[in-house]
Amino acid sequence: MWNAKTRNGQEINEKNSQWSTISKDVCELSLINKNNQTISLPSNMPEYIQFKSASANMVGGNVEIESRVIGFTFNNMIVCVRLDEKTNNISIEVGKR
Repeated sequence: MWNAKTRNGQEINEKNSQWSTISKDVCELSLINKNNQTISLPSNMPEYIQFKSASANMVGGNVEIESRVIGFTFNNMIVCVRLDEKTNNISIEVGKR
């Protein structure tokens, strides 16, 4: 689950807000894994991102989140932290914007 802090000090998470409504105001972003460990990104980055990857079973209609990703942009680069929902493994991904 992601947790965010906005520039006005409001603390928000994915259970009580849609990312699209707060993304422009985020100044801190973190991700909490199944063991309640927190992965925090640097504060006050120019832009933060978050998304999930999922798979769907077309017959049963089930959707399963496979990983959660938080990240930020800096100097024309995107730095992301990916958390695998099944294994709890964490990986860091860096790419050009």
